[in-house]
Amino acid sequence: MRVAVVNQHPSDVVGGSELQCDLVARALASRGHDVHYLAVTRDHVRRPDPAVPYAIHRVPTQAEEIVQACAKLNVDAVYWRMNRLLLPPVVKGLAAHHIPLVFAIADSDDVARWRRSPWPRGVGPRDLVHELRVRISHRRSWAAFRWVAGIASQRADFIGRVPVAQQRVVRNLMVTEEAPFAWPRPYVAWVGRLQQRKRPELLPAIADAVAPFGVDVLVAGQVREDRYRSLLGPPTVRSNLHHVGVLPQAQVVGLLRSARALVMTAHEEGFANVLLQSWWHGTPTVSLGYDPDGLMARSELGTNCGDDTDLFLERVAEVAALEDEARSARRVAIRDVARTEFDEERTIAALEDLLRSVGQRGEGQPARRSAIGRPVLPAELEPAWWAFLDCCDVLEGGRRVLLGV
Repeated sequence: MRVAVVNQHPSDVVGGSELQCDLVARALASRGHDVHYLAVTRDHVRRPDPAVPYAIHRVPTQAEEIVQACAKLNVDAVYWRMNRLLLPPVVKGLAAHHIPLVFAIADSDDVARWRRSPWPRGVGPRDLVHELRVRISHRRSWAAFRWVAGIASQRADFIGRVPVAQQRVVRNLMVTEEAPFAWPRPYVAWVGRLQQRKRPELLPAIADAVAPFGVDVLVAGQVREDRYRSLLGPPTVRSNLHHVGVLPQAQVVGLLRSARALVMTAHEEGFANVLLQSWWHGTPTVSLGYDPDGLMARSELGTNCGDDTDLFLERVAEVAALEDEARSARRVAIRDVARTEFDEERTIAALEDLLRSVGQRGEGQPARRSAIGRPVLPAELEPAWWAFLDCCDVLEGGRRVLLGV
């Protein structure tokens, strides 16, 4: 098949979504597919293309340009992993060219009519108005699913949450490249962007919980909101709390391999790459309230504390204090589960099956849906159905806006 992968490229933007798109493109290319990566750029800087086993085409952040590039390449299917940004005009434009689009669910907001991320705190009226506009735009983009041909979901519990017929569980792929990471003391790792939805304000409490055991807290990631910089100030704040900055992906793997645990404080999201990377190397996770597909509880990959902060800090202290022998045995068990659950061959086979399935439709009409919450309707009734859903949803949206939920 000739497949277009659409997202920003990791040579331009370092992020989990971009990293996964690169891994998907490489895996499909290794299996004989003709892969074209449409690297969506938000600036006009021309960067050299890296040496990769697929073609890179740089396109601006404009729906018409993306559609035209796919049509010119005459691709059989599009793998889209840019959330719902630009999705409505792109997917409708592709349908006019008989090109099916597979939407890769990467975050819990992707399957929510209204954004579930918390409203910003401590901001002025202008920022609140901007946030309101973003949330309304997100809600309006829901209607684009009428044109989506298939869903590739990182998580099983996201299946069936959007009205699209073809849906598969397609797990994230593992970063195999690793660079050594050295630190003079034992540590637990916190990896992510320092922003509100990750709840980094808990870092000092985590540092206090592990300090009696001679364990440090290493924070890897970009500070996205300035109010969190004070958490990572001089060592006099917390002598065992250290910000190691933004690390290359290979070094993040090295950091996680040697950690006593990965500590997660984020609100619910998709399926964080750091979870897979830590489990792959046998590192357990202690999560405040986020357990995708219940894997930690079901497979003993870690502990989910159900948003109980006191319990979370207790579990972090327990894993920091674990004796070497018990820790080694647990690492072996976690590694075995991870390499079964996240087998690359099975993951890519599932994606191939989905791409082939939607690629054989050969129709320039909106993608039909199975009975996910309602029966399939004739195509001429689809606009009326979606208008009805919008009307029914406006009261719920108003309630969320007024209550800030």
